[in-house]
Amino acid sequence: MAIKVTLTGRLAELIDREVLLSSPKTVGEVIRELANMSEEGKLSLLDENGEVRDNIIILLNEESIEDLDRRLEGEEELFLLLPIAGG
Repeated sequence: MAIKVTLTGRLAELIDREVLLSSPKTVGEVIRELANMSEEGKLSLLDENGEVRDNIIILLNEESIEDLDRRLEGEEELFLLLPIAGG
């Protein structure tokens, strides 16, 4: 069983558009694992203390979540989106 992670925008450029990870893991563990795939990805996903940035939009099976301790049990789909800034 694998967890499908879909990355969008800049994250897709830095890491990959889709990543399959073995399960089970927590949402926070998945984000940290993805962060370790690219130095620039790490800067986008983790703050200076190594904590998951609070501006990341996390969707689990198309529903917004904030619980980084939520356990993923395979056959679930996680989407990570970075907010777009502009002016």
